Amino acid sequence: MGLLDNFIRSGILSRKEEGELWDLVADELENGNISRGMWLKALSEASGDEQRAKAIYCKYRVQSLKDDKELLRQVLKAHSSNTSSAPSNTPPSISEEEMRQRQNNQNGGCAQIVSLFISILAVLTFIGAIMMAILTIGYSS
Repeated sequence: MGLLDNFIRSGILSRKEEGELWDLVADELENGNISRGMWLKALSEASGDEQRAKAIYCKYRVQSLKDDKELLRQVLKAHSSNTSSAPSNTPPSISEEEMRQRQNNQNGGCAQIVSLFISILAVLTFIGAIMMAILTIGYSS
């Protein structure tokens, strides 16, 4: 059991990742880069009160990002199990313990991939915000 496993089990990584998601959503709101459908749903739930709608929208958006992360995790898990159930080309001289260690190393890579996905998502959101700003400036000229 590694340090990363301890952090995951204790919820530290989950809380830190959630904080980053809230920061990302705050940046999206600040830059006007919002999901129109999600905004309308939040506005409807808030009975037209825009301040309440912002809070509701943020909650929905953070949950949406968490869902995206979980979907990616499930896809990676399915892919990992598909590749591990395939016939093995591993020479018979490798012990069962070594095989477990290799599989654990692959599973640790999934956490890194999920983290990378979140970073990529943040960068893409940032690029989208920049593009929106450029388009807005272009239209106002």
